[in-house]
Amino acid sequence: MTPGCPTVLGEVDTLAVDLDGTALSSAGHMTTQTAAALNAAIRRGVSIIFVSARPLWSLRERTTGIHVQGPAVACGGAVIADSRDRLLDRCPLSPSTVKSVLDAVAAAGASALCYRGDTVSAVGDSPALRAELRITARQVPGAWTGGDADKVVVFAAGDDPVVSAVTRLPGTFTARSHGSYLEVTATGADKGRGLDRLLHRLDLHWDRLAAVGDGDNDVPMLRHARHAFAVANATEQARLAADVVVPSNDDGGVADVIARLLAIRHGAQAR
Repeated sequence: MTPGCPTVLGEVDTLAVDLDGTALSSAGHMTTQTAAALNAAIRRGVSIIFVSARPLWSLRERTTGIHVQGPAVACGGAVIADSRDRLLDRCPLSPSTVKSVLDAVAAAGASALCYRGDTVSAVGDSPALRAELRITARQVPGAWTGGDADKVVVFAAGDDPVVSAVTRLPGTFTARSHGSYLEVTATGADKGRGLDRLLHRLDLHWDRLAAVGDGDNDVPMLRHARHAFAVANATEQARLAADVVVPSNDDGGVADVIARLLAIRHGAQAR
């Protein structure tokens, strides 16, 4: 929040927003309605923090309609950056853990993408992998040659044997961001803990934060937020973690959240 800015939105001065499935439509873009609502909240002094499974550059690419760039949590909590994209903290998968994950994927004949900064490595091939490359890769991926990673995305259905093999590996946190996308980050690098590290650095607080999301990987931040919202297209776990379910990502869910919070502020001022 801008220093010296008065209290906004009643008890809330920070809004954490997931991107895909929440602030972005099903077509993968931010609607005029959503951008306008977010910009209106910023004008009222709200700190907007985008919290996404995307790498940082891809997160920024999809939020160009926001007039003031704020801090961000990327790669599902593994990377946190300030408003000028300076890296504040990184919680990577260790090289040995990356190898274990990719070995399990290869042994199962599955596919995965491994992210580290702007670099992407691939194991196997699938339609889901190719679709993801089109939105989160800046170059043709090569083979993993060692080193740590911000995250690995395994493309597999819930009953695929590779899912149980990967989720059992030590040193990992796993959650689904999409039906067939299993996000693998380091223990301690979920969205809730990544957001917690960022809030601490910026002297912001959970008890003044609202959050909105749609996926299982949003649950850690929804559980900690003072006001938690899930869009109507959210997973069952995300809806259970929320206080309120708002319209879907295609029906102005984020704009609805902001309207509700503005109403809270109006009520607080009236008392």
